Amino acid sequence: MNDKDYNSSPSDVEIILIGIAMAVLTGIVAIVFMFAEPKKVNDKTESSVKSTYVPYTSPPTEPPSTSPPGFYPDNRDVYCVGAEYAPEEYYMAEGVYMLIANSDDGKAEFMTIGTDEENWQEMEQYYFQHSCIVKLEKGYNFMPTYCDAYSLDIFDDYGIENSPFENSGMFRVGIDVPSGDYRIVVQDEQEIYNRVVIYDDIDEIKYSDSPENNLLNKNTSEITLKDGEILDLYGCLLEKMS
Repeated sequence: MNDKDYNSSPSDVEIILIGIAMAVLTGIVAIVFMFAEPKKVNDKTESSVKSTYVPYTSPPTEPPSTSPPGFYPDNRDVYCVGAEYAPEEYYMAEGVYMLIANSDDGKAEFMTIGTDEENWQEMEQYYFQHSCIVKLEKGYNFMPTYCDAYSLDIFDDYGIENSPFENSGMFRVGIDVPSGDYRIVVQDEQEIYNRVVIYDDIDEIKYSDSPENNLLNKNTSEITLKDGEILDLYGCLLEKMS
């Protein structure tokens, strides 16, 4: 390149090409800032790049593992027991649970509905006060109302009092209440759900139990409890016999 060529003014073609290049560069910068610049939502900075949405039709293939282990709060309409297809917030592991009422009056209920081919006609609905033990199996939906569910394996670590001297409910003899002789104290004579039922163990609990198994219908006022049994009280407390 000689001095003449070096000092000459750019041609019209060169000016046009430079203009096009600058316009393209400006457009690229604008696009980058449009996607990267944060926006304000309720005075908080939020990225405009949204997370990937996974629709219900693409559920996890493995049971979720990030939920708090063994605790299922009463903030869902339904939990799917052992169902790998369920979204994480609706998944509930199989097992035995202690239900604890969270209502002001200490009353609660739950419902289980069969969902698979083997159990689809089965349904349970049960009313209780303060506490209830339930064994949940795969193939059912579980619907708690005014109660939280704690896995029985971890329930004792939560420090929740479950005493038949303070509340009605369901109690493990030898754990929640010592074995021995007790007097039944009825709290509300008008409650149609009032009951005192003793089961041999957790597997013997029947939520649609027949009235003849209710010891109140037999005018029973004193009972003897043995380790391993399950005591179910509604509208009643226990009093230790001297």
